[in-house]
Formats: sequence, C-alpha cells, structure tokens
Amino acid sequence: MDFEPRALAWGIKRGVAKDIDSLSDLLHDNFTYRSDCYDFLKNEDVQRAYDDMKVGEKPDIIFVDTLSKNLVGDSDKNDVMSNFLINMEKLRQATGATIVVIHHTGWSNQDRERGGYSLRAGVDTSVLVRKNGESGSTVICKKQKMGRDFPTFDVIFDLVELDEISTSDEQITGLVGRCGLIDQEYEDLKKLVRSILSEHKEMNQSELVKCIQDKAPKRIGKQKAIDHIDRMVVDVEIHQKSGDNNSKIYEKLGFPEDIS
Repeated sequence: MDFEPRALAWGIKRGVAKDIDSLSDLLHDNFTYRSDCYDFLKNEDVQRAYDDMKVGEKPDIIFVDTLSKNLVGDSDKNDVMSNFLINMEKLRQATGATIVVIHHTGWSNQDRERGGYSLRAGVDTSVLVRKNGESGSTVICKKQKMGRDFPTFDVIFDLVELDEISTSDEQITGLVGRCGLIDQEYEDLKKLVRSILSEHKEMNQSELVKCIQDKAPKRIGKQKAIDHIDRMVVDVEIHQKSGDNNSKIYEKLGFPEDIS
C-alpha cells in the first residue's frame, strides 16, 4: 500500500504535516481512504461504496483509482462503460460530490483513454496527463462539456525523502507535483506576440499567425501557432474580439510596461 507514503510526502512538501502523527490527524479529519476495490457494474457495490463513505459530512470529491481495479468486465465494450458511468452518476447524485476516475491510456494510442468510446462521450471533463521528460508531466484538456477547454500546463515532480518511515535497508520516497514552466516555447511566444501587437493596433488571426511564423526563432506550424494564440486568450495575455463575418481580431492588453 503506497497511499500513506504519498500522503506523507504531500503533507511535508505542502507544510501541513511534520510527521506521521500530525498527518494522521489531518487525514482523519478530512479524508476517507479505502484500500479495497469495488465492482461498479453491480448496484450492491455502488451501495457498499456509499455506505463506506457515510462518515461525518458528505464528501466533496471522490477518487476512483483506478477504473480497471473497480470494474469487473470488458472495458472495450461500450455498453459496459455506459453502465459504469450510470453507476458513477448514481453515486454522484447520492453524495453531491465531484467524481474523478483515474484511468489509463491505450497501448497503441496513448492520446486517448483505454476502452470503449462511450467513456469519453459520457464524462463532463476528460484530462490527459502525459509524461514530459524525466521529472515532469504535461496536463492536457481533451474534453470540457460545460465550458472552454482549459489551457495546457506542465507539472514538475519533486522527490521527497521520507526518513521517518525509511529503514536501514531502504530509503522511502514520494513524489509531489507542482506547476512548472516546462513549455518554454509558449513563454517565448508570449513575448513575441506582445511585441508584434505593440507595433499594430489590432490584427486578425491570419495576419498574426503569419507574423509569428516570420519572426519566431524556430519554425512553428500554423495550427500550433493558433493553439498558442488561443491559450494566450484563455490566460488573458491578449484580448480577442469579433470582427467582420465573426472573424477573430486580436489586440494587446495594457501590460504594466505600457503604463508611463
């Protein structure tokens, strides 16, 4: 069981726990952890999970880790995945909690979740976490049912040595994630776009993309340039408005360096 070391590493790194005793108090007051698995295709297991969580106040968030450990059936079949999602919705309605299901990508296609397509169709939000280098991951929004996709961001994992539970034969460690700036291309492009829009009152998308491709130090494809521009709009780095025929018009925001 690796929940305790992970939780201890998180507590130490976040400064909310100094040792196992203080962490135990924190977890007892805020978390309920179950090491056993459920078969969420069965109504009786949905009820059992609900009963197991009926301690104190209703939960705010429920993590199912992982889908494959909590489903006895062929996840490649759409009807199986649909039944799983129906039971997740029953649990959500009964508790009022947000439910996060941890799942794995496929073997051949690592850009989407393993199993039937009804899983992606039936969830509100789908997030892909892809390894990025030796100590980081990239977090990508693949679906956002009720709003605009959040911008892609990166996470760096810090290694925390857990001396308190280590032995003379084994050093126990845990990883704790934090937002990082692995995407240097995006950071460089923000500066370039600010500079371009400082020279022009406003530009449409095709003009801005062409200018980026002409001035960027490294070759950037058209779609990637558009993706970066969209991310800057979401991050409120630049302003977007509608032009003629619903075209996209971009202009520079009032950054501190513009204020005299």
